[in-house]
Amino acid sequence: FMMTVDSVQSGAVYYATLELEHDVELSDFFIPPCEYMNSVAVDVWREGEKDSPIRLGSTNDFSTKAFVLSNISPPPVCKFIKVSLGGKLGAGGTVAKVNMGLFFGRPPLPAQYAKDTLPVQIETLRLIRTEYQSHRNKLMSLLQTIQHIDNGNVPSDVKLEIEQVSSQLNKLIN
Repeated sequence: FMMTVDSVQSGAVYYATLELEHDVELSDFFIPPCEYMNSVAVDVWREGEKDSPIRLGSTNDFSTKAFVLSNISPPPVCKFIKVSLGGKLGAGGTVAKVNMGLFFGRPPLPAQYAKDTLPVQIETLRLIRTEYQSHRNKLMSLLQTIQHIDNGNVPSDVKLEIEQVSSQLNKLIN
């Protein structure tokens, strides 16, 4: 997703709230840098908890460095993700297109499975978790590779590989 700010003002705060289809245990996220924004913050919450969001992190060096959190522990359960951006000094009147980034997680484990000791269900959950971790690790490796690209020109083969791994993760979640 991309957010367009028609006229960036120094020090102004812009935000977008992403609503997910269902609750998710958020494990990782990556937001590429934007030269016209100085800061970024990410807050999450569940349905009915808007008054008490959890701040996952923030940075004041967003114009030059990607904002990445990985292996968030314990993973927060959320349905809403709010990305807040602060306009950079000297960017007055500029039109900015901000990539809202990539967010990764999995549905929370239902309470009935946490107590269930059936070997088949436990083994199935282990396999799903192992496959998820494998895809997530591959994706984080790719994202760390592109984090160090200064000009923002990510090679097309890397973009394609990121899309493929993201698609595999989405299939596991859904």
